[in-house]
Amino acid sequence: MNPFAERFIGSIRREALDYFFIFSQKQLESIVTEYVTFYNENRAHQSLDQNSPNGYRVFKKGNIMKKELLGGLVCDYFRGLEMPV
Repeated sequence: MNPFAERFIGSIRREALDYFFIFSQKQLESIVTEYVTFYNENRAHQSLDQNSPNGYRVFKKGNIMKKELLGGLVCDYFRGLEMPV
């Protein structure tokens, strides 16, 4: 058993899939793709000192903005005019 895979599968199930009725494979793929992008680019990870795997840049100026993901199920907050890459 791979604990990393089990942890990720549990996370995606608890944080995304439990809140949707899945009617097609295309819908499932869309939800999983959007969640994986969020997981790898914006979600904080405890093992990385609450940083995301792609790094985290701090902006000190600009308004706080909100981006809704997964139909508003998950919200990502950031500072500035554009979302950091």
